[in-house]
Amino acid sequence: PGNITVSIDGKTYTVSNGQTIKVPAGFVNVTVLTLQANYTGYESEGIIQHYEYSSMQYQGKTIYTYSALIFVPPSATQTLNINYINDYNYYLVTIIGYNIPQGYFVSIGTVEYPYNNSYWIIGGNYSFGILYPPLNPGGPACVPDKVIFSYSNGTTDTYTFPFLPTYVVIDQPMTIEVYYEVVGTYQPLP
Repeated sequence: PGNITVSIDGKTYTVSNGQTIKVPAGFVNVTVLTLQANYTGYESEGIIQHYEYSSMQYQGKTIYTYSALIFVPPSATQTLNINYINDYNYYLVTIIGYNIPQGYFVSIGTVEYPYNNSYWIIGGNYSFGILYPPLNPGGPACVPDKVIFSYSNGTTDTYTFPFLPTYVVIDQPMTIEVYYEVVGTYQPLP
């Protein structure tokens, strides 16, 4: 996950990828202070990876707690591995609307997203919906006509009315485009 913070016998160290720390022989208290972190090395590609502490490995044994008392023998170089797992990713999702009046949103899961912005969304399978504001008398009546999911791997899924999507799989950066058609003017019944 990039840099992590570790406490060794009460002294704090920031460590990245195989740093050597010299300690006196004997029992040493090691505490992992960074239990979760975001790695932003792929942010420019639309991905932020989230990591969570998993375990430590020392002298062939796996330690699942984040704090341990280990024995460092005299005149020896020992390796302590601190392991993390990539438990989920955030993906950059751009939502674009065409021919939209004010107040229309896209719903992904339980969150409403306004059009023409980009959002970091945790990867997963979500319900997908197009939300309408209350109609104003004399205002335009718009309906979604087409939805396009464009993924960073080059694939595209296109849906047209009346077969619009009800779910979306976010497993890579993507663009969601929603095209509206103005079908008239809203007039309430007398």
